[in-house]
Amino acid sequence: MENPEQIFTYLIARAPKGVCDDCLARETGVSPRQQIETIAGALGLTRDFDRSNSVCYFCGSEKLVTRSLASANET
Repeated sequence: MENPEQIFTYLIARAPKGVCDDCLARETGVSPRQQIETIAGALGLTRDFDRSNSVCYFCGSEKLVTRSLASANET
């Protein structure tokens, strides 16, 4: 599975939880971490994802997090 698809699938499965880039990198094994920023940033430009400052579900830090909106609205 390619990195963008892996991040996409991971966030959909955890909707509506917001996940920071550091935790996304750790949880998915995608490296270097800068790839997460690029992929999550692109997802955040779509209507199906939100990328904003919030609390990360995993580490509890207030950071830039990405969350799936499409699945959150479907459940």
